[in-house]
Amino acid sequence: DEIASVLLAWLTYFGATYAVLMRQHMGFAGLVTALPRGPSIALALFSELLVLAYFAITGWFGYKVLAVAAYDSLLSLQWLTLDIVQSVIPITAVLMIIGTLLTMPRAIRDASEGVDREHVEIDQAIAEAEAGAKDHSSKDGRS
Repeated sequence: DEIASVLLAWLTYFGATYAVLMRQHMGFAGLVTALPRGPSIALALFSELLVLAYFAITGWFGYKVLAVAAYDSLLSLQWLTLDIVQSVIPITAVLMIIGTLLTMPRAIRDASEGVDREHVEIDQAIAEAEAGAKDHSSKDGRS
């Protein structure tokens, strides 16, 4: 039970890291794209800096916790100290910073062009579904 909880926590943190890289976390792109170009870029930059600051603080304090956690271990696996278990926090914080930095140029470009990626993806999925439905109905002899 204890190991399953640890693995779930690790899976959650690494899943969140992947979501950062794919830009799939909740955001307010519609608000950003509704603004004029200058404020849109400024708000996008500000939000990116807030995200980077948050991950930096989380990573720093996650790292500081490791020194305290080194003196305790899991009950079910005595050799597995809590610093190893808790190391997922600073590790994924660094990976999230890297993911944010790698995807930031696209986010700023989208803000400057007024592009909301979420709406683009939704429109594309609808178009694909309509094309699939049209193909399906034409195969059945329907118009």
